Amino acid sequence: MSSVPRAVDNIHRHSQRIRRSRPRSSNRDTPVLVDSQTVSDAEDEMEIGLIKDKLTALKTKAKEENHGNVKVDEAIVEVQNKLNEKLTERAVSSYKRNYEYLDGERSKSSIEQRETALKGITSVLAAKYDPQLYKHYDLEILHNAISGAQSEDELTEALRAYILEAALNIDESFDFITSSTLPLLNRKLNDTADESSVNRAAYITAYSVLQYFIHVDNGGFGLDEKIEELVGVASESSVDKDNTVTLAALLGAALLLSASESRNFAIKQVLPEIVELLKDDDLHVRKTAGKLVALCYELYDFGTEQGMGTDNEQEFNGFAYTIPNVENNYLVSLLEGLINESSRSVPRREKQAHRSIFRKVLVTVEARLVPLGPRQAEYANISSGDYASDVISHLHFNSSKALPVLSWHQLLLSSALKWVYGDGLQNHVANNELIYSAIVEASTETLNFSSDAEYVTSNADPSAPIFGDPSGVRTVSSKQVDKEIRSNRYIKTREQLPGGIVG
Repeated sequence: MSSVPRAVDNIHRHSQRIRRSRPRSSNRDTPVLVDSQTVSDAEDEMEIGLIKDKLTALKTKAKEENHGNVKVDEAIVEVQNKLNEKLTERAVSSYKRNYEYLDGERSKSSIEQRETALKGITSVLAAKYDPQLYKHYDLEILHNAISGAQSEDELTEALRAYILEAALNIDESFDFITSSTLPLLNRKLNDTADESSVNRAAYITAYSVLQYFIHVDNGGFGLDEKIEELVGVASESSVDKDNTVTLAALLGAALLLSASESRNFAIKQVLPEIVELLKDDDLHVRKTAGKLVALCYELYDFGTEQGMGTDNEQEFNGFAYTIPNVENNYLVSLLEGLINESSRSVPRREKQAHRSIFRKVLVTVEARLVPLGPRQAEYANISSGDYASDVISHLHFNSSKALPVLSWHQLLLSSALKWVYGDGLQNHVANNELIYSAIVEASTETLNFSSDAEYVTSNADPSAPIFGDPSGVRTVSSKQVDKEIRSNRYIKTREQLPGGIVG
């Protein structure tokens, strides 16, 4: 039987850890010298490697003895703690050094070094919610990194890192965001001459996420003009076949609409333009435009402007309500065409997902407009489950965990947050109050697809209306329906977050 491996205290580094050392300049006449930081990093890696080897040996020994040796088990705990300590120490040192790289003279570091530094920062900030990492000076460094970015990857990582840092303390970062960073992003996203499509899309997404964070709980006043501007960018880029920018602009408009206080006014202004994007040649643009259409109908307050609606089937093409500037039947016809669309160039699985999205968009639109009479043709497939669903989609955190998405607001917000947080979103939904509150609030304005399905399947008379009183006389207003829909949504969402994440 082999003896217990040497104690962890026998593992030592040979040089003192240093904070930072500038790289030596190269010279053909002198040998290449390795700077002290590189030596320190190499010894860190060697030290960690030795500890890992020791831990592996101990675990192997424990397995052979079936954990019969108490000293071995105690040694495993000791070495594991030592390893965790060293990994944390290295991560902290590396995190600080990344900011030092960015804060130094641009000429002293390459694009690759700055990209690596920014990726290191984003990985730390996204992996775990730690409000103690917030430093205003770090936010200023990241602002400068955005301004001076020289590659698409450098810009994208700088934008993500900035949002991640700001979201750690949105109150403290509010003034700097509004006075310095948002004006910078606004200038950049409108720069069609010097900025690539990827860069413009990144600027638009970052701009919209920051606007959402600072406005969603603060009234959202003054966003109407920016919403119109982003929808205009989407239309212009659609004409230019610049799908990257189009998709970002549509997502950005969705975020600003969701945060806006004067939603009805903004929706009436931009909805006709969004509806026309349902005709775009690109499948992904059509799908995103469809989601934004559904969001508009989800957010629009019909009762405020139209009260109980109309009982005249001729007034709004068979519906009780309408959104001015868009004819109900025109939109319904477009959506039905997209559901039944057939294209040999689109893979079957993608085509099914495409149809599923537009079926749910159509359900949202028609349910919110409230049909006055039977619309059995449009809803023939509801009872079979093609339209009915407990959720619109799922927000996938990894291969085994997903969060039910209960509203179009939540779906579009989740897409943007995924861009920022990546695989770390789950941790921030569970621990970051800003992100948690945003997700919960976004789920409370939902159309309950499952309730619609239950109503249909319980109808014995196939000629009866899908929505409203079977006699054809509506006794419940749109506002009352909205109130009933929302009454149990908050409770349901709380049950899903975070312990209710399905796996």
